[in-house]
Amino acid sequence: MAKHTMKALVATAIGPFREVLKLQEIDGPEIDDECVVIAVESCGLAFPDVLTIEGKHIMKKQAPFVPGIDICGRVIEIGLSVKGIKLGDRVFGYCYRHIYSVSEVQTW
Repeated sequence: MAKHTMKALVATAIGPFREVLKLQEIDGPEIDDECVVIAVESCGLAFPDVLTIEGKHIMKKQAPFVPGIDICGRVIEIGLSVKGIKLGDRVFGYCYRHIYSVSEVQTW
């Protein structure tokens, strides 16, 4: 699969979100056969994200990480086993455990 670079708002450390969030160019994911890559056009940064960034959420993350739970965008790469989604589909999803994985993706 192709390797992409992406712009992301990265939590570079655990601390006050206004101080530790930095816009950075990062390497895109290496996907497996059951994944897709989405060019994110909109991403929500919600209260649970702020708690996580500041180390106050019950689920702890190690910095650096890319916060954001709700996403929408367009599919730009598809794993070999993915069915029902095609390149260019507009999708939205909920990223719970890892920004590069979404358990369910809806198309519209």
